[in-house]
Amino acid sequence: QEGLQSAYQAAKDGGGRLLLDFGDVDYINSTGIALIVALLADCRMTQRPVAAFGLSDHYREIFSITRLSDFMAIYEDAAAAIAAH
Repeated sequence: QEGLQSAYQAAKDGGGRLLLDFGDVDYINSTGIALIVALLADCRMTQRPVAAFGLSDHYREIFSITRLSDFMAIYEDAAAAIAAH
């Protein structure tokens, strides 16, 4: 969890667009979802665009059901995410 918190802080403190790589993610617990929500809220307040890529079909569905995908663009891979921004 410490690594997750430091990654959150680094993403929050950065500038420009934010690309979230879920390619190596097998599991996201409620703490992870809460951090994603907080990050999206912070980025929305500063009008910083957020995109995600590498989501499994399962997490694409979860992001759709929870409406997280309403607040970020979802791409298949890094190349597509980078090309779109």
